[in-house]
Amino acid sequence: MNTKPKLQPAFTLIELLVVIAIIAFLAGMLLPNLSRAKAKAQSIACVNNLKQLQLAWIMYPDDHNQLLPSNQLSAAPGLAAWSSTGCWVVGNAQTDSTVSNIQNGVLFHYTRSSAIYHCPSDRATVASGRTQRRTRSYTLNGYLGCSNPDREWASRMKARCS
Repeated sequence: MNTKPKLQPAFTLIELLVVIAIIAFLAGMLLPNLSRAKAKAQSIACVNNLKQLQLAWIMYPDDHNQLLPSNQLSAAPGLAAWSSTGCWVVGNAQTDSTVSNIQNGVLFHYTRSSAIYHCPSDRATVASGRTQRRTRSYTLNGYLGCSNPDREWASRMKARCS
């Protein structure tokens, strides 16, 4: 007795290609929206980080005789400037590879999170040529400190000058 095996219904090659084309078309339509949603989420996280830092900046003077945290800069000849001990954050954002300088800053007591010092969309790396991401994205203008307390602008600020 010779019996033929029963054939199972299956997709043809053309049907499979049509399904793949539809999936590719839908992915092409969705990917730009997903990247915009990711960028918006990173923007919201960055603004939230800035808000947390601003709250720390607002709370610090209440505990320190209405004085702002210092931003005193130090620099050896030929080297980049960095914030010294007792400042809102210590070190240099371009070269810091650990969070220890954030934790040694006077604002860390009010934030308790080194993650808020870094914007999620910041892809900058440490200046030493390594591919390691920077530990913080935010810096402060040198004029918002007492690097030179004899300057006219320094006398108008309520900041601690060491």
